[in-house]
Order: sequence, then structure tokens, then C-alpha cells
Amino acid sequence: MGPNFLKEVVYTPSENFAKEFGDILRTYKIVHLTGVPKGTDYKQFYEELVDSVGEIVNVDEDIKTGNARAAERWTDVRYDKDHQYTFRHANVRQPLHTDAAYVNFELDVNFFFCT
Repeated sequence: MGPNFLKEVVYTPSENFAKEFGDILRTYKIVHLTGVPKGTDYKQFYEELVDSVGEIVNVDEDIKTGNARAAERWTDVRYDKDHQYTFRHANVRQPLHTDAAYVNFELDVNFFFCT
């Protein structure tokens, strides 16, 4: 791995955190954020963080056709026996991967957060 491949960032409540985090995102291929306090409203926290670092593209994959479609900001990856034929709803581990392979525009960053 090269020197700018993986970076672990520990959250701090500094008013400059979002800017510093955005700078790190532009430098490293994978950024692992840790230390977000327990009890945080994670959805709100990550929405605010994402909004502070760039332009958001809300795209999802249609579960039946596989085509891109407008979507909610976050997509749940969870077991659903009615859709277990799709990877994101199967009862298997999710490997580190990138999403949006089915879109025809450039994406600089994909965010994944786990609860």
C-alpha cells in the first residue's frame, strides 16, 4: 500500500473537524473515521459531515432492474429474505467495495457507515 492509501481519523468536536476531514478525503483512498461518540444520531451526524465536504449525488440501484435511479441519501444494507438474491440483502458479509458502478458519471467519494 502506498503512503496515501489508508488513513484512520479519530473524531474530535473541533469546529475545524469537517474541513480537516474533507482535506483528508481528498488525499487518501480509504478513510476510516472512528471515535464518533456513542449515542450520537449517526444519520444526522453523517449527513452534516457529508454536506460539509462536497456535492451530494443521491443514487440507488433499482432492486428489480439493476438500473440507477434517484434515491434517498442512504441505502440500507440489511438482510431481507424477500430480496436475498441481491447482494445487499443477502445473509452474507459485505466486503469492502465501491458502489455506483452502474452510473455514468464520476464519483469522488462513497460514504459507508455502520450501526
